[in-house]
Amino acid sequence: MTIPVKFSTVPPLASDKEEDYTFSQTDKCSLFLCQGGELDIILEDKTYHIRQGDIYISPLLMSIQIKHRSKDLKGVVLTVDIDYILTNTKKTFDPTWSFFIYENPCLSLSKEQYMYIDQLIDALRRRIATMSSAATNTQQKIINRELVTAMGEVLCYEILSIYFARHPQQPQHKDRKNHVLQNFMVSLYQNHRTEREVTYYAQEQYLTPRYFSAIIKEKSGISALQWIIRL
Repeated sequence: MTIPVKFSTVPPLASDKEEDYTFSQTDKCSLFLCQGGELDIILEDKTYHIRQGDIYISPLLMSIQIKHRSKDLKGVVLTVDIDYILTNTKKTFDPTWSFFIYENPCLSLSKEQYMYIDQLIDALRRRIATMSSAATNTQQKIINRELVTAMGEVLCYEILSIYFARHPQQPQHKDRKNHVLQNFMVSLYQNHRTEREVTYYAQEQYLTPRYFSAIIKEKSGISALQWIIRL
C-alpha cells in the first residue's frame, strides 16, 4: 500500500571534500527542516543559507541542490506526492501563493515553533513506520494510511500557517485567467513527462497558444514554455 508522504535524511559527508547532493525530485514536492548545522541550497541562480530551525520549501517540483554543508548537518527531508498536494490544497490555496513561496522559500522558526513542527514530523514518521509492521492487519493498514494522510495534511497546514503569518497574501479574485493558470499547473504536473508543447496545454482549455501563453505570463511572471522547460 503506497503512502503519499516519505522521509529521508541528508547523508553525512563521506570525506572532508565538498560534495553536491540533490534531495528533491521533479515528481514530488519537498520540504527540508534543518535540525542542526548549516548548508547552502542552490536554486537556479540563487543561494539560500539554511541554519538550525530553518525550513526550506520547494513547492514547484524543482530539483534542489545542496552545497557547502557543514559536517554536523542534521535534517529531515519530507517528500510529498504532487497528487496529494493538489487534492488537499486546491480548496484553500490560491495558485499565486505558490509562486510567492517559490520566490521566498525559506522560513525561520522560533524555538517554540521549531519544537512543535519537529514533534509533528516525528509523530508522522513513527506512524509511517508502523505501516511496515508485519503484525499490522488489513484494517489497521487502511486506517494507518488515512492517519498518515491526515497527519501530513495537518503538518502542511501548520507550516503554511506560520509562513503566511510572516508573509500575508491577499487572495486574488478567481477570474477566468486565474482558472486558466490553475488548470495549467495541475495539467503540467500530471503530464510534463510526455507533453512538452505549449499547444497541448492551450488546446486543453480551448485557447490559442499565443493567448494562453500571454495569460500564463501575466499571472505567474513566467511563460508557459519556461514552465515546461523547468520541469
